[in-house]
Amino acid sequence: MASPPRQSLDRYRKQAEGRVRGNRHIPEHPTREEFQRVVHELEVHQIELEMQNDELRASQAVLEESRYEYADLYDFSPIGYFSFDAAGLILRANLTGTVQLGVERHLLIKTPFTLYLSRADQARFRDHLQSVFETQTRQACALRIEQRTSGRVGRRRALPSEGRMEPLDVQMESLFVKGPAFGPSCRTAITNITLRQRAEDALPEREDRYRLLVESVRDYAIVMLDLGGHVSTWNAGAEQIHGYRADEIIGRHVSCLCTADDETTGNPQQLLAIAEREPSVARRGWFQRQDGSRFRGDLLLTALRDGAGRISAFSMINRDLTERRRADEETKKVGPLESIEILAGDTPTTSTPS
Repeated sequence: MASPPRQSLDRYRKQAEGRVRGNRHIPEHPTREEFQRVVHELEVHQIELEMQNDELRASQAVLEESRYEYADLYDFSPIGYFSFDAAGLILRANLTGTVQLGVERHLLIKTPFTLYLSRADQARFRDHLQSVFETQTRQACALRIEQRTSGRVGRRRALPSEGRMEPLDVQMESLFVKGPAFGPSCRTAITNITLRQRAEDALPEREDRYRLLVESVRDYAIVMLDLGGHVSTWNAGAEQIHGYRADEIIGRHVSCLCTADDETTGNPQQLLAIAEREPSVARRGWFQRQDGSRFRGDLLLTALRDGAGRISAFSMINRDLTERRRADEETKKVGPLESIEILAGDTPTTSTPS
């Protein structure tokens, strides 16, 4: 602990002597007993001061430890922390923030944050900063840090055009703060959302590929149902198997694809209820085409859930077993051995006795 300056000690000494002279309870010629009592009180007071001093030192040690812990949490947080003035100059930054910009901390102070943004994002950042100071409420915006640098070039700081690193997509959360050190300022948390942004950007392409894949399948009817059991998507396989075009079936209830008298498949609404409780529902039964004809099929019904576990839709996959049943019947007619020969590409022959 640093010692107080000598001038302060002299000032305190004079004030204490003045208070002693003004104390009328102390006689000019104290007796021996009075002198011993005063000495005893001074010794007790000295011990009290020492105890208080020990407590203050212990409290100071705890405060120092807490300050170091806070500094570690501040610097090594996975989120970049910045403080800006009203002009957008960087007042403070933690270590994560310096990594996000690729510049050493002491080189960032009092530099414009807009140096590291594209022209469009510079205007967006200024609008964000203005909203924070005017409304003094929490504000958020998404930016891209374009001009990241690798720190230094030789003995000087690297310019934004030198030593460029990969851009970062970030989310900014800002608060207005009126602190004693910097005055009114904007305290901002910057989160790196680059991976999430890339995934969101790639999502339409992945969805298009998946849609093309589903639409190109012709051996299976792949259908999406809403929560009420109404058809929302319809692939080429569904059109080939059931006979409906997409514009003829979308919006209609799935019950129009099932036969009412088939007990093996079950009521469509009952199957949807089972799919809500089970991972999936598989059934083999009779289904109906647009022209009213029936066919035997395999049905797989699955509830699709979002990230929170809530059901958002149902997927229905159906396969027409007509050709398979016809092949099974042919196999029974020709016999098992001859069917193997036919599958192998050979024609069964009969030999005549010589």
